[in-house]
Amino acid sequence: MENGLTQTQLRIAGGLAAAAGAIAITGFYIQQNRQAIDRVSIQQNRITSVQDDGGNLTVISRQNNPEIFYRTTLKDAPIGKKLSLSCDWIDPSGQVVKQNRYQTREIDKPIWNTQCRYQIGTAAATGNWQVKMFVESRAIGSTSFEVK
Repeated sequence: MENGLTQTQLRIAGGLAAAAGAIAITGFYIQQNRQAIDRVSIQQNRITSVQDDGGNLTVISRQNNPEIFYRTTLKDAPIGKKLSLSCDWIDPSGQVVKQNRYQTREIDKPIWNTQCRYQIGTAAATGNWQVKMFVESRAIGSTSFEVK
């Protein structure tokens, strides 16, 4: 060969170029996916009972053992993706007493409604509680409520 490269060296160089291209494409895809998830935020959030009347509960009585919902409207949800979401229910002492972890179905619109739920037992601590929502491991919203 005039340029001094053997067929084996050319094959190795071609293989390395193909691998570098595949790595670059994969890196680009991962970066695009990460950016799409990083844009997700909460447009609206509220605490409701099972029957959602459109309001926001700020005080919950533990006496009737209610199931409550943290209803959120996400904005900039990535269309065609499934999100891994979680909620931490935090009692007045700061202890996480319940975690919800779930994956959404495939998102088909950028404004996406979702929810977490928790049953407040009659023995639940009274005082100011908080619920926090996470997309993957990034906190995207929280709200507080009082348990009496």
